[in-house]
Amino acid sequence: MSLFGIPGCVRELAAVASAAVLALASVAPAARAVPPSAAPSQKPGTAFLPEGRLIWHEIQTTDVEKALKFYISVFNWTRVDAPTVKGDRPYAMLKKDDHVFVGVAPLSAYGLTGPARWLSWVAVANVDESLAAVIKAGGLLEKAPVNHLVGRVAFVGDPAQARLALVRPHFRQPFVFQAPVTWHGLMVGEADAEKVAPFYRDVFGWGDAVVDYSLRKSLPVLTTEGMRVASVHVLPGEGGGGGEPAFLPFVQVDDLRATLARFAAGGGTEVVPEETIEGFGKVVRVADPQGAGLMLFQRAGQNL
Repeated sequence: MSLFGIPGCVRELAAVASAAVLALASVAPAARAVPPSAAPSQKPGTAFLPEGRLIWHEIQTTDVEKALKFYISVFNWTRVDAPTVKGDRPYAMLKKDDHVFVGVAPLSAYGLTGPARWLSWVAVANVDESLAAVIKAGGLLEKAPVNHLVGRVAFVGDPAQARLALVRPHFRQPFVFQAPVTWHGLMVGEADAEKVAPFYRDVFGWGDAVVDYSLRKSLPVLTTEGMRVASVHVLPGEGGGGGEPAFLPFVQVDDLRATLARFAAGGGTEVVPEETIEGFGKVVRVADPQGAGLMLFQRAGQNL
């Protein structure tokens, strides 16, 4: 079997709940998604039910081994291989300290050809019902629902073409907030900027607000149950070099310049130059050697 339809593997994973995928129970990476300068509505380590939360990430790539080698060399993350039973396709993951927070899978496992990407997964109560809500709200279907190692999942896009996954997790344990993915940025074109908040409200029940990071900088944000999930960024116009629409994870680092140097040395590229968001921190949009995009982030006041 592949990553899909895995009753035997689910039993194996349940038996090692303190490691591998059930480290998802200590993940919900973006569930800790609070701007570092803002007081969170829930403290790190607080358990919650996962519906409406970003609970997992997956690097979907053209070369799994090269991607693993790259991220390990840049961030000093550790590889974890999910337990398998006969016939299961191997599933590699990465962890920081004791927290498994991202899987790494070949695009071909989903019948996709590219480009490579980081895909954020939002937990829902019913994938098929949420998929219907996506279509009704003006989104798109990229990959019809399948059973995955993590849960029943479908890949979709919002009206701005930013991609994400809907997932009904196999495991119902509570999730908690964890680093290193501490925030998300929804990158959209100017023409779609007004469409995304209603879309995420209708599909996930998310709210929206404007946060003043300083006297000179405000950003619209998406929220769930009062907790901030992602900031919304309008891309530069045609030819502005801002990259494609995307729902990008912010990977927090201690030293942005040193991380950028390792990123470049490993074959990664800088998509959008470093920007300082006063009261928030420094951010850079980058892509790994296979083209998967993410944001590198150093919070304000941290070795700046």
